Amino acid sequence: MTTEENRDQSETEPEYSEEQEQEWLTEKYSLALQYLQEKKLEHGEVSPYPTWDSIPYSSVWAVESKEMPGRLGYLVFIGDYHFTDHLLAFNISNPRDAYEKLAHKWLGIADFIK
Repeated sequence: MTTEENRDQSETEPEYSEEQEQEWLTEKYSLALQYLQEKKLEHGEVSPYPTWDSIPYSSVWAVESKEMPGRLGYLVFIGDYHFTDHLLAFNISNPRDAYEKLAHKWLGIADFIK
């Protein structure tokens, strides 16, 4: 993608007020808690703010390990797409690594769907 295309794309990004952003984050935080409960994933605290976000598209929420309090246990992925998912946080050092591992997970699942 050229610099011009990047500029054109950023100009079409939706603008959100701080209040709208906070509402979006609050909704996704609630969905993260609900997801963990539905999946029956034992965990510690869930960070009240995402580790990474791109409002209104995606967010990554850090979830404390129950077995090792103070350590990262899971990352929960929530956004305005049709799935919510999680990964064990082992060997994930940044959001880019997290999304790469998530993509590999889904590519593996796609092999079974064919």
